[in-house]
Amino acid sequence: FFFEMGKRRRTSTTAVAPSAESEDDLCEFELQRLAHIRRNAEYMKQMGLTDAKEEFTQTMRDSKRSSPASSRSRPQKVPIPPEALRRSERLKGKTPEYTGENIEELDKLAEHQDRKRTSTKAKRSREEIEAERLEMVEVTRQWLIKSRQLLAKLG
Repeated sequence: FFFEMGKRRRTSTTAVAPSAESEDDLCEFELQRLAHIRRNAEYMKQMGLTDAKEEFTQTMRDSKRSSPASSRSRPQKVPIPPEALRRSERLKGKTPEYTGENIEELDKLAEHQDRKRTSTKAKRSREEIEAERLEMVEVTRQWLIKSRQLLAKLG
């Protein structure tokens, strides 16, 4: 079933007009569709494109059959020596070295980063933070007073 899905051909829409009996069974959309198909077929006949369409489809079929699969050959892969490849110590079969030096270095680095983070926060004192907060409250209060005055003038 899955192999046949891509190989199905479209049925020709201009091949045979449905008989009068079958047109009665069709919905309005299908009737409009058939009318458009007939009209387009007439236009193509007037322009002489019906023969051109058949010639085009025939040349496309012929060209698909005669063309080779690929004119270029694939470049050959250069073998890489196993020593040049990156491999983990585990895959190389080496046992890991568990010394305390590496762990101590990581601990020192983590402590240093923690101190850096807290030192930037500590640069601003609580008084400075509170003063900044009070200033923002005052600016907001002044803005509200002006806004109320403007609204009173409009109303």
